[in-house]
Amino acid sequence: MSKARVVVSKIISKQMSASEAAAAYGVSRQHVHRWLARYRDQGFDGLELRSRRPHSNPRRTASEVAERIVALRRELAGQGLDHGPQTICWHLETASPSAVDLHDPSDLGGSRASRTRTEEAA
Repeated sequence: MSKARVVVSKIISKQMSASEAAAAYGVSRQHVHRWLARYRDQGFDGLELRSRRPHSNPRRTASEVAERIVALRRELAGQGLDHGPQTICWHLETASPSAVDLHDPSDLGGSRASRTRTEEAA
């Protein structure tokens, strides 16, 4: 049984007040009152642990880009080339997204591993 269920059970059975339960179970009075409100709205089911995951993420990577990243990573790894985040980023930045066939490595402009530092600095 969860702490929330125990605390709410003690309070609704009049064995403890909200303040006493908060002190006895090491939670704030405000949190006890939140549990009581959830119990009133949803019953004991409302006291179950909830996911903290956000409902949406406006900064999420687009699915097309994620698919391209996975394809690039597999392709480069299959060729024995560096397929880390910086290399993938370089490939995504240098390749035109609409004109690149991810299965044709000649369209990707070569790998970062095949270039020298002076070529990268230029």
